[in-house]
Amino acid sequence: MGNVTRTITVVAALLWLSAASSLAAPPTCGNKNCRPNAALSGLSGGALAACTKTVSAACNAMTCTCSTNGVGGTCDGATLCTTTTTTGAATTTTSSGAATTTTSSTAPTTTTSSTAPTTTTTSSTTTTTLGPLSLKYTTAPGTSSCGGTGLSTPPTAPFSGEIDSDTACTAKLADLGSSCLYIGGGANGAVPGGPTPAGASSYLDLGSGNALVASNGTGKLDCTKGSGPASECVDAGVCVGGPTPGATCFTATGCGTGGTCSGADPHKACTSDADCGGIGDSCQPVANCFFGPPLAIPNPAIATLASCNINVVKTDASGTGNSTTGDASVDIPLQTRVYITANNGSPCPKCNCGTPPCSGTGATGCSYGPNAGGACSTNSTTGNAATSNTSQDCPPEFGGGLFNGALAVELNPLTTGSSSVTNISGTGSGNFCAGQLNNGAFGQASTQCITETGMAAGNLTDGAPHAAREGVVFCIPATGNGTVNAVVDLPGPGATSLPGIAQVVPTP
Repeated sequence: MGNVTRTITVVAALLWLSAASSLAAPPTCGNKNCRPNAALSGLSGGALAACTKTVSAACNAMTCTCSTNGVGGTCDGATLCTTTTTTGAATTTTSSGAATTTTSSTAPTTTTSSTAPTTTTTSSTTTTTLGPLSLKYTTAPGTSSCGGTGLSTPPTAPFSGEIDSDTACTAKLADLGSSCLYIGGGANGAVPGGPTPAGASSYLDLGSGNALVASNGTGKLDCTKGSGPASECVDAGVCVGGPTPGATCFTATGCGTGGTCSGADPHKACTSDADCGGIGDSCQPVANCFFGPPLAIPNPAIATLASCNINVVKTDASGTGNSTTGDASVDIPLQTRVYITANNGSPCPKCNCGTPPCSGTGATGCSYGPNAGGACSTNSTTGNAATSNTSQDCPPEFGGGLFNGALAVELNPLTTGSSSVTNISGTGSGNFCAGQLNNGAFGQASTQCITETGMAAGNLTDGAPHAAREGVVFCIPATGNGTVNAVVDLPGPGATSLPGIAQVVPTP
């Protein structure tokens, strides 16, 4: 990772990014129930069979429904299956060595003579053309334990990688748990690995050849398009109470006596940090696509450093994929906006609706923050009550001085193959990232190699959901908080894997 771009303190779900095991399509999406919907195309024979597969795939992707006992359903074969029919003129030829009489027309041509006939027939062919397709990826649960601080307590299976004490990557120090995010250099003695949220979906459209291109998805929660072009302050709030209620504010004291900078994001336009109270990196391109739900990172050593992290797609995602083998390699440029909430029990506000997927409002709505009690929905699970149930409907306070920087990350390659990184400063140095102060990774000072290993999805051309896993090793820059940098040992490496469900579906 010689020239690694400034990267992220957090990685939520990683793109390819979609239906978790709990979100698998219902049995009503089988060929039997989808055949009446496919029949609306007017096709027959093999063409109807191909169309039935297309309709079933759309049903599996939950973009429409098939019939129940032959009745109803919203999937329409006439829309989903475009048919082109090419018919060659039927030709009959009868030949002999004697005299020949020929009769012709614009359709069939018949040649007749006196000997036994020889007949050649060219029949019609029907081709069914599918509409645009996308790769949908939904993160799924991994291990139940990512291990202790410094990996002193090992994670539990399943594993997705390891750290080694040699640059040949053969002398294992510790395993890395599947779906876990590990951060920091060899001196990180405070923040252990933690699970990334399951249930986060992302789309990449299938381009020409094996290209994967940024997608509009179904909206801001699962698209992969870049931010901008306009910019806004990501550290702004609204005054509640005090002498200037409703005014835009940036700091805890910005609302005067009796006021708090705790209101909802006012989306204040900006052209530079000066428009945002002068706080570094606070004027950022408007987020068009979020990458997963907010990522909660507790800090067991110093609770006041617990953070809520909002991941947005910085520039268009891209990559390559093979739908026959299920192999993929993706580049997802992210920006992580870090907010120090100092709430170790719930670093991010949660949707208090129960077990995801769920929705709620009032007492079952957002637990705190500017949308406290507001309506929300979530698919996010981590197996940890402190970090589950996060939702973009329940953001942290952006104002009041909680903003702690916007960190760029280049998740490249996020791959179904193997990603191994050794030091960048020469054999034996143990430094993985530019500016790293202490050798090693994740609290293990002797680390000289970090590996994450993915798993290809297999043949995706059937339109069915397939289990897969993508992994990536990256670098994390320093934050705007010196204490955070010292405790977590930043700049330093990061590593994560994203088990999930991959599926080729009609483009939303």
